[in-house]
Amino acid sequence: MHATPTTTLPRPLSTASLELLIAADEWRRSRTKPEPIWTHGPLTVTLTTDRRLIATLRALTLYDVQVRRREDYLEARRTAIAVAAALIPRVIERLALLVNYRYPVEREEVEAQARLFLMDWTTEIHELYDHFDPIEMALPQGNERQICGNISQALANTIF
Repeated sequence: MHATPTTTLPRPLSTASLELLIAADEWRRSRTKPEPIWTHGPLTVTLTTDRRLIATLRALTLYDVQVRRREDYLEARRTAIAVAAALIPRVIERLALLVNYRYPVEREEVEAQARLFLMDWTTEIHELYDHFDPIEMALPQGNERQICGNISQALANTIF
C-alpha cells in the first residue's frame, strides 16, 4: 500500500513574525559589518557594529540612537525608519535645492537654504554656521561640496 503525501501548504508568516525574523537577522549580521536596514534615495538607516541606529543623508547624520539590548532593537528600528520616512519630503526639497541652486541674496533666503542644506530647523543660526566646515570637509569634491561652501559663505556674510 502506498502512502499518499499530504498536500497541506505551510501557512505564511504573519507580518509581525516576518518583521521579527528580519530584525533578528539584521542584528546578527551587524556583528561583523554595518547593516543597511532601510533606504530611500540618498537617505539611509544603518545598524552599526557598535549597535547604533543611524539615519544619514550623504555626510549628514540626521538620527543616531544607541540600542543597548537585542530586545529593544525591533522598537528602535521601527522608530528610526519612521523618523527617516518622515524626512522624505524635506530630503526631496533639499535635492531640489542642489539641482536648482542659486547664490542667495536676502538674509531669509540664506537662512532657509542653510537650514534645508543641513536639515536642521531648531539650532540657533549662529551655531548652525559652525556645522558647515566639518560637513564641507566630509563631502567628496563635487557640486554638493561647492554648494555647501557657497551657503556657508553667504551665511557668514549675513550673520557677521
